[in-house]
Amino acid sequence: MGKTLLEVFTPEDPNKKRGRNNRSRGLAVERKVRDILARLTQTKSWRNPSTGSAIADVETEPGGICLLCGSADSDGLAVEVKSQQRDIPGYLQRGLGQNKAAVEQTGKTGLVVISWVHKAKRRYFGLFELD
Repeated sequence: MGKTLLEVFTPEDPNKKRGRNNRSRGLAVERKVRDILARLTQTKSWRNPSTGSAIADVETEPGGICLLCGSADSDGLAVEVKSQQRDIPGYLQRGLGQNKAAVEQTGKTGLVVISWVHKAKRRYFGLFELD
């Protein structure tokens, strides 16, 4: 059966298109992270399908190279991937720049630690760039 005039002349909902684009971009980022981790850890990495349940976006097998310390026997990784299309916050950009200079000076692996206080509890998160 054909469409009614209302269905023909009603524009497509822009939120549907935006959601579809965000989802495809997120899946592409997850695939890229999977490939980077496979190369850096030198072990099998895979992307878990999005099922709506609580599961890591990307996982690696145990036994690969640890990204932080470089040892040859890591426990594997469970990675949650988040992507944005806006600029890195200024404080984080400065921290990454300082870290890059420290890495060049010392020749060691770089790590940026970010700290937040939430409900009187201080939490620490480590960041390093994957290339």
